[in-house]
Amino acid sequence: MATAARSFGPPQPAIAARRGGRSGPRKLPTRVILAALATVLVVAASIVAAPPIVGIAGEGTPPIAAALRLPVGYVALAPVSDVLDALTLLTPGQHLAIFLWAIAGFVGWRTRRIHDRRRTGLGLRTLREAAALGWFLAAYASVYAAGLLAPRPMAALALDDRDALAIDVHSHTEVSHDGRTGFGPEANRRWHAAAGFAAAYVTDHRGYMGAELGALGNPAHAGDGTMVLPGIESAVRGAHVMLLGARAPMLLDHEGTLDLERLRATRGIVTVLAFPARLRSLPADLPLTAIEGSDGAPRGLRDTRRHVEQIRDYATAHRLVRVAGSNNHGWGRTAPAWTVLRMPGWRAMSGEALDSAIRATLLRGGPVAVLVRATVAPPRSDAEWLATPFLVAWDADRRLSTMERVAWLAWIWTIVALLPRRRRAPLPNASASAERGRRSPARVRSAPPPGTSAPTDRCAAP
Repeated sequence: MATAARSFGPPQPAIAARRGGRSGPRKLPTRVILAALATVLVVAASIVAAPPIVGIAGEGTPPIAAALRLPVGYVALAPVSDVLDALTLLTPGQHLAIFLWAIAGFVGWRTRRIHDRRRTGLGLRTLREAAALGWFLAAYASVYAAGLLAPRPMAALALDDRDALAIDVHSHTEVSHDGRTGFGPEANRRWHAAAGFAAAYVTDHRGYMGAELGALGNPAHAGDGTMVLPGIESAVRGAHVMLLGARAPMLLDHEGTLDLERLRATRGIVTVLAFPARLRSLPADLPLTAIEGSDGAPRGLRDTRRHVEQIRDYATAHRLVRVAGSNNHGWGRTAPAWTVLRMPGWRAMSGEALDSAIRATLLRGGPVAVLVRATVAPPRSDAEWLATPFLVAWDADRRLSTMERVAWLAWIWTIVALLPRRRRAPLPNASASAERGRRSPARVRSAPPPGTSAPTDRCAAP
């Protein structure tokens, strides 16, 4: 005689529906996993931390005690400040490598999205992907635009020695044909003051007006603020040359071309060879005092880092002082390097006295130190070039201060907490079962008549 079938409870989908639509252990959200990984990298880099200021490329420890002074606003915006500074210090080849990696990541992401939306028509998919590419390129360009134009706090050089001063031998204003509109002498002064410079030579192309207007706004004493000092940038065969201390009545520059005869007859002018330069093409009778060991323009950064030994050997052979020039034309908020001199009593000097003292120090050969913002060297192989984004990120991570690391961690976890949480959709079977349960009343099983067997819906016993 058959016995009644025993039901072992409701189907599993119904149980899953009552539990929220999914069964099994819950997985950590992707954003939490990424934030945890970023936290590990930020903390791990502190174990192999490196100084943000070093000597001129290839010479390691700076010859003078110096540090990077970070304003409160810079630290508070550490992720923005550090990323924009790192981008500003890259060479053109490194910029290209990062852009290609960004394109590859975008293509991979959109390819996955297209695979998920195969039912969409081809025309609509094409328009959607074209719009996504446009948004991506606009967002990428906006990062660089922010680095070039956005006002933000600057990292500044701080020197322990009160007799030491940092100067810039190569900068521009809007008077130059390639200067940014609105970047006048006072804007030039504010930029250099924010970066820790005590003095800056304005070496515009084909004109002295920027330097002359800047000198009118100089403080009475050098210790009271950043001095704007006179100069001009002129051209010779194979290179450009900055003439520190040059003024309009000297007639050393003729529409951008250097008058070599008049220069040789003029005493006290400091001539600085700018980079890039073709050293073998320079006039044999060109009188030089110094050579740029660091130039802040993208091409200048590339060449001065790539040809460190060549510049050093040329400077030694011709008894030249190595200096640093920002080559700033009004773009960006990052100083790549500083020329540091030791000059007792400079804080009490007037603008003219300071200019004369600086030129006298350079003409006799120093002592002069060049301090630079540490960054990744230009790639020397295809493998290094391909690894550029990772090398740049790791190197920048190693050079963060303690407070910057704290700010990074705070930003990482704040963003994770503020991101909207994605709702977990219930499994399809569980949803359908739960919906049917809500719409239809539960069936009540009745006992079968005597002498009949019960209908079996699952697992009937023989």
